[in-house]
Parts: sequence; structure tokens; C-alpha cells
Amino acid sequence: ADYGVPQRRVRLILIDYRVGDEPHFPSETHSNRPNSLRPWTTLGECLSQLSPPTEEEIIRPTGKMAIELADLAPGTGAKSKGKKETTRPGGHWGYKQGAFIADTQKAARTVTASAQQDWIRDPVLGLRRLSPRECAAIQSFPIEWQMVGNRQTQYRLIGNAVPPQLGYAIGLSLIEAFNHSSSHQRNDEKKAALPPLPENLQMAIAYTLKEEMRNGQSRRLAGASRSLPTIQKAVGY
Repeated sequence: ADYGVPQRRVRLILIDYRVGDEPHFPSETHSNRPNSLRPWTTLGECLSQLSPPTEEEIIRPTGKMAIELADLAPGTGAKSKGKKETTRPGGHWGYKQGAFIADTQKAARTVTASAQQDWIRDPVLGLRRLSPRECAAIQSFPIEWQMVGNRQTQYRLIGNAVPPQLGYAIGLSLIEAFNHSSSHQRNDEKKAALPPLPENLQMAIAYTLKEEMRNGQSRRLAGASRSLPTIQKAVGY
């Protein structure tokens, strides 16, 4: 969303580089905070650029799902109690997959590779699920692009992709770094120290380790496979 994609999609991008050639982090073009940048693009703004869905694209909730969604407001969903954990004896609740009604006044939630996408309360067509064509637009694919395969395959292709608009921002940053390093003779003997991890990433790692120490055992008892040594090895502790 910080780069104009109408979606709150949090992803880690790994870039390999030689010491001294590190690229700059792409500058944000949009923000959810009051500043001089443009505000995040909302789901409603994104969908308004598309032609109305065809009859074949409209998916309605049925059975128990229709009952669970009936009285929910946009921005909420049916809750799942979740598994009990050491610090959450009542269960680590969350929204059930495929049972969330999106708020069109905000950037969309993450488009996944599942066919269980969010629902919207369409002012004309009523409660319906986001179609593959709409999910592709949320991912910032060009409107004229057509995805191949059946509906489930299309959702998987779209959800597994990196948003082109984000890729473009990263690409520009890499090109700038390459051009800069090419225009200056590199001193391979210079041993510059690698910059430390960003503070917010260090905080996220510390939180994950702390949370794993508290709840890891109860997760493993419930059948989870992660372990603290694995996490420590992954982050270099």
C-alpha cells in the first residue's frame, strides 16, 4: 500500500548484494499517516476502475457461511476460537478463512492463493466474493490482462504473485544502485561493515523469539512443527 498498490500486503523481499553496493530502500509514494504523501489507495477506488462483474463472476455465500455473514459489518468477519496456548488459555482466536467482509473504504487485505477471498457488500449486487479479475486489479495487474485456467487456478496464480507495482518500485531502486556502482570504480579491498538490520525488523525478531518461548511448547503439543532452535538459526542468533 505504501507504493500505490490498493492492498495491505506485508512481504519480506531479500536482495543479495556485495559490501558497499547496497541499494537504497525504495521511497514510499503513499502513506496511511497524515503527511505530504498521497493516501493509500482504497479497495473501493480500485474496484471503481473495473467494469461490473458478469453473472459468471458473481459468487454468493450459501448455507452456514451465509448465516455467519448475514449481520456482519464491513471490516469484520466470523471468528474462529483457535487453539489454546500457554498465554492464551481461551484460545488464540482469529477470523475464519473466507469469512471476512472487506471494508471498501480501506486498502484491501492480503490477496491469498486460496479461492476463499474476502467478501464485499456491493451497493448494487449485494453480498458477493471478490472475483479473480478484481483480485488481479488489487494486486495491481493491468486491467486488460486475462488470467488462464479455472477459477481456483486463477486465484492461485494471482495470490502467489508479487504486485507488479511493488516490483517496479524495487526495480527502479536496483537500477539506481547498479548505475551508481558502475559509475564509480569499486575498491574490492575495502571492507565496509554491513549496516545493522532496521530497528523495526530487530523488534519483530525479538518479539517472535519471546512469543515462541512462551507459546512454542503448547503449539508443538498441538502438532506444530516450528521450534526455537530453528528460528534462532534462521535469524542468526
